[in-house]
Amino acid sequence: MSGSMEMKSEQRGLLSTAEEGAVGTGRRSSVSSYQSGASSNSSSSAAKSTTNDDESPSDLVTHVSTRRYVFATIATLMVAWVAVMKITSSETMEATNDDEQSPFLLGITGLVPPYKSKGLPSSPSMNNFLDNDPAPFSLKSPAEIGIDDFIRSMDSRPGNVFGSLRREDAPSYEFNDPNFNVETVPKPAMPTNAWYQSLLVGSVNDGHLGIANRVYTIPYILDFVGPIQGVRIQFPHLEAGDTIVQLSTVARHGLTLGSNAVKDVYTVDEDSPPSQLGLGLKWTKSENHKMRTSIVRGIPYVTVEYDAKMSPTVIAEVPLSVTPAIDGVRLATDEYEPGCLGDDEANEDKAKQYRVEKEVSLSFKESDMTWLLFFSRPAIVEFLRDEAAETPKALPPGVVDFSTQAAFGLRVVDDDEPIIIRAALENNCTFGGNALFCEGRKPRGETKLASLLRKHNDAYPKNPSLLYNFPLDRDTKEVTDTFITFDWGATSMTGSNSTTDHDLLMYALPHHLDSMNYEVSSSKETGYCSEGIHGSSCLLAGNMWNLRESLGGPPSFVALRPPHHDLIPSLAKAVSEDIHFELPDNYMSGDGDTYFSGKQLAKLGRIIIIASELRGLAATPNTDSFDLDDSSERELLKIVQECKKADLPSDKDIAAAVARLRSGVEIWLNGTAPAKFTYDREWGGMVSCGCLFDDATRTCRNKFPDCPSYSDPGLNFGNGFYNDHHFHYGYLIYAAAVVSNYDYVWARKHFEEVLLLIRDIANPSTHDKFFPQFRQKDWFLGSSWASGIATLGGQPYPNGRNQESSSESIHGYEAIALYGSVCMHVWGDGTVDDPSVANNADVARRVSLMEVRSAQRYWHVLHGDTPSKTIYPKQYKPAVVGMVWQTMVQAQTWFGSALFLVYGIQLMPLTSISERRDDIDWLRQVYFPFSESCESDKTCTDQGWSILQFAVLAAVGHRELAAKRAVDLPKDVFDSAGGNGHSLSNTLWYISTRPDVEPLRLEHVESVVEEEKIVVEEPPKPVPSKISCECKHTCKKEALGRDAGGYTCRERITWLMNAFGKSEVAACRQVGGREYMKECGSCDPDRCAHVTPEEPETKEDHETDQVCPPCTSDVCQGDINRCPKSLLAPFLCASGANQGGCSQIPWSEKYCTDCCRVTKECFE
Repeated sequence: MSGSMEMKSEQRGLLSTAEEGAVGTGRRSSVSSYQSGASSNSSSSAAKSTTNDDESPSDLVTHVSTRRYVFATIATLMVAWVAVMKITSSETMEATNDDEQSPFLLGITGLVPPYKSKGLPSSPSMNNFLDNDPAPFSLKSPAEIGIDDFIRSMDSRPGNVFGSLRREDAPSYEFNDPNFNVETVPKPAMPTNAWYQSLLVGSVNDGHLGIANRVYTIPYILDFVGPIQGVRIQFPHLEAGDTIVQLSTVARHGLTLGSNAVKDVYTVDEDSPPSQLGLGLKWTKSENHKMRTSIVRGIPYVTVEYDAKMSPTVIAEVPLSVTPAIDGVRLATDEYEPGCLGDDEANEDKAKQYRVEKEVSLSFKESDMTWLLFFSRPAIVEFLRDEAAETPKALPPGVVDFSTQAAFGLRVVDDDEPIIIRAALENNCTFGGNALFCEGRKPRGETKLASLLRKHNDAYPKNPSLLYNFPLDRDTKEVTDTFITFDWGATSMTGSNSTTDHDLLMYALPHHLDSMNYEVSSSKETGYCSEGIHGSSCLLAGNMWNLRESLGGPPSFVALRPPHHDLIPSLAKAVSEDIHFELPDNYMSGDGDTYFSGKQLAKLGRIIIIASELRGLAATPNTDSFDLDDSSERELLKIVQECKKADLPSDKDIAAAVARLRSGVEIWLNGTAPAKFTYDREWGGMVSCGCLFDDATRTCRNKFPDCPSYSDPGLNFGNGFYNDHHFHYGYLIYAAAVVSNYDYVWARKHFEEVLLLIRDIANPSTHDKFFPQFRQKDWFLGSSWASGIATLGGQPYPNGRNQESSSESIHGYEAIALYGSVCMHVWGDGTVDDPSVANNADVARRVSLMEVRSAQRYWHVLHGDTPSKTIYPKQYKPAVVGMVWQTMVQAQTWFGSALFLVYGIQLMPLTSISERRDDIDWLRQVYFPFSESCESDKTCTDQGWSILQFAVLAAVGHRELAAKRAVDLPKDVFDSAGGNGHSLSNTLWYISTRPDVEPLRLEHVESVVEEEKIVVEEPPKPVPSKISCECKHTCKKEALGRDAGGYTCRERITWLMNAFGKSEVAACRQVGGREYMKECGSCDPDRCAHVTPEEPETKEDHETDQVCPPCTSDVCQGDINRCPKSLLAPFLCASGANQGGCSQIPWSEKYCTDCCRVTKECFE
């Protein structure tokens, strides 16, 4: 109680100062438009220009404009809005008197009022940890925080494959022991969602390997089921269809590096433990006789280390096409004398031995592949063959033979000393015999790759590590960029001490090349690239990579601009109803799953934010000083006026909603939910106990310690098997961030409990042994993997790891960033150094940015004239991927293949980060197929997926039409399986905050679905990727890029071709010759007629010049008028095929029989 009163007094003092600063000084700071990657110096300068040393921070209360709707100081890493007064406990959650300012008014603050830091007594100091291992968020054990431990059954524990790293003694230590010390935790948590997880689950733990125990390292697929113990290297072929892209291999074409000296399967090498970039495996003959390999992303060679007496052997399952070449010299036929495979005694007499100084080249007949083998020391080798195995088995059609039989072998005879052997594919079209890889059956001959492989064969990666930091800009003291370093642990196989920074050869993906900081990295491009499922992977020479990314703006609950004024009445009406939203009783009591309950809690959080945002806009002071000559100021004034007129939720309404949200979140944090969170001691993670739901009683039939989640991989989406944790927990963390923003006392009380969920999915440090580092994150690919430790019939899924919803993954990390930003104010002045607070914001911003970049690359499919962004083969048709697997992508979801499901799952939820996630060019390609799929199947609307269709409609330039359709939706849509995470309020908020863009042309036709008329928008015809206007000497890139009334000349020409089907010359003549002669005249075909004969004008060209008179008041106010109030497209088609359509230019009679011009008077 005393803490509550103390904080209340603190806030009242802040409130009075804020009122004096905002009203008394008569100052108002308009924040200009924020753009991703904008210089932080401009933000700093803007702040300096409005302040002086004598001003108090409260003088800096700023207000929104349509140019920028975020605060100017990135250094605080706070959310873009903050309440003028924070609520601290339920006792203060009462409506204020009329003469007091409401605690629920959200404004935009340039600087945070200087709260005195309360500190985090249990937080570790940054100085206690090495620079290359970030400080943990917390070192508290889950038991210390009140979470019960759970010991899962043997069949789903980490298996024998983990070797000495296995947490087999986990039950023997007590986290709640008063003498507990984190350093006494015997083993770190185990990886559950790593990109190499398929090597660690399934029957491998019983000593039996399957074909699915494999991993895609890029470019190779590695499995371990060759003829001998060891690693089999496969080079995959890319196959594509309309809705699927997949990597395929021919198993017998692989090459195995292994040994006959070992019989047991591999275990994890404790000297190369699992990390973000790879792990080591070992095969053990005896204590001092082992074989090891490192599984690392991007390796052009596979490397195997052999101790002495390990009989190093290389095996192929197809015969040679020519004799081996040793150190560049091919053996003559009469010099090649192989022994018999599997007959060691006979080989002593029959097999001829050869001395290899450095290299052996092997070319195989059936596969047409040539492999290079490199040796760490001179070696004596013998070659082996099995004539019986050289002829492939005849199999019935469709039958795949997974059995293996060696046809060729190479054995190192002098194995008294350790040796390292490296293998790399040099050519997969050696003689033109492989139809999958040879173009026109023509041999490829000596390749550039061969010379690179020979040049860089000595350096190999071992124990790679990941480092990242967030440096402050020297001038602005702001965090604007982040740096990630891949230290590959380059090691010389020959033991040479003369290696250089450019010795190591590794493959990089397109997004790596986009971000590579060559000034810092030791890497340089080689010019060689290979096509794979992630596009072109290119070889870099360098021992370390340094990637640089701009973090952009701070995390925010609100959009980059306020809601458009004309939609505020509808939005206000919706939020006044939605503010009373109540979750189902079973979710409020914790009788349910973590996914749907989390979605609905976050839904309520969004409603609260929107209500507070509108209240804050309505309370904007000093509107009489707005500059009405500035269009953004005029819009802001209209926004404020509309908010003032609206019937918005009261303080009491919002307080009650916050109280409900607080209770709904807390039930999951305090351990009282029937399906409560438990700590999995074997793997190390937060797992819901699970709920066997009884429909009759609306409660769980089970109670802890009866936890079905640990034994049923299908319950709660596989939460007990680590599926989708970042999806589920992201919604809960988001809701907790909203509560914390209003209730500081609650936030401090439950800080460590929320951190448990954050640590589960985003623990940054190996010092926190309770959770694995970044459970689901794939730092090489940039995205996350949703699938955990569940298997299919005791084997990993054949295509490896998978993730369905990239957008929910992004949202999970967005939620952590928001929570960290809020807590920087909860615990101090917004600039605290505690890693558990500041690191939350920094780390999550970086991780969410990576997720966005990877989503745009690997889930969002751009077709057409965007070769630099096109990843998948042209055969793949949809503009989106539903599920990304390691070796397959498909237009599919777990719950259906309808395209509206595939598109929708990549667009939810709708939050502020959605704008950065969804590129406008991609949305333009998405809308038509999404619309067509949705409006041809009534299920789309009934199950709530049309909400996302309307969100896209708004984003491509049709806010008003999208809002009308959203308002017309049946209310029960927002309770459906696909719509229960949305609300009408949030849908209208998203629609109303979309930026003004050139509207996507909608050509309306009618169709009927179940006797119900609907509208289907047909896509425009494609336009050429290159535009010259037949003025090749004058209409160049610079001319096409000139500004012409807010759009470039290229954009205007392209729009005419796209929207009206005009020829390129006709569109160029209209833009450059009649509409924007000064700006775009260089692209007028008539002006460059002396270079290229002009195209005769057509009747259609003149038809577009018809005069459209001003619209009558009846038309203006009628349903037919859907034109944007910004007047970006003022020409309304009043009758004809395109009735209701809006254009930037007068309509042609070919498309519209009667048109009129919408003027500003239409909206007054």
